[in-house]
Amino acid sequence: MQSRLDGLEKEKGHLGTELTDVRAQIERLQEQLADEAAQVITLEQDKHQLAGKTATAQAEIAKLRQRAADLEAEAARIAKEREQLRQQQSQLAANLELERQRLKAEEAEKARLEQEQAAKEAEIARLTRT
Repeated sequence: MQSRLDGLEKEKGHLGTELTDVRAQIERLQEQLADEAAQVITLEQDKHQLAGKTATAQAEIAKLRQRAADLEAEAARIAKEREQLRQQQSQLAANLELERQRLKAEEAEKARLEQEQAAKEAEIARLTRT
């Protein structure tokens, strides 16, 4: 019986040691769990911040795309206007050249008429002297 009591005491000692080890392991696991829970909370916060930043970035990208489209439309309008002005300039240059030619012809006609008038006046003067 004493040996059985000794055996039970020995087993009780082993069980006490195991219980202490298990309690220490439980404590370590609870600390790990608490650390991991804190990491999960931090990661969730980071996730929400990133989601907010992503939404902000997407909104900014949408604004920039709209601005780019507006600028492209403005560039197309300016190019069209430039082409119209170029055509107007070409037409004005052609009209100017026609006007110059008309004035040159008019000056030649005026000179011819002046010569003709001088010749007729000279003819009249000659005829009136005789």
